[in-house]
Amino acid sequence: MGPERAIGCVLLLAAEIAEPGVIEHHYGKKFPIGEPSGEITPRLQALHDIMAQADMEAPMRENIRDEIWLKLWGNLCFNPISALTGATLDVLTS
Repeated sequence: MGPERAIGCVLLLAAEIAEPGVIEHHYGKKFPIGEPSGEITPRLQALHDIMAQADMEAPMRENIRDEIWLKLWGNLCFNPISALTGATLDVLTS
């Protein structure tokens, strides 16, 4: 499967595993989306519209890679500290 068949998406939400099989969603419903080529295509617009109907925020990005790298950078910085301390992101940042 090549990049021409993919649409990028970044999940920006806070959730935790309350117990095995139970996920608690705390906040966030933003899911930036974008084509690998950077174009705003009809299929990207269609995905945006479907997500909006489901009450999700799906801003269309011309450079989804920037969103992906920003998310990975945040994970790199905070996840090891969270794993070592057991603290959640809200505790770490305050």
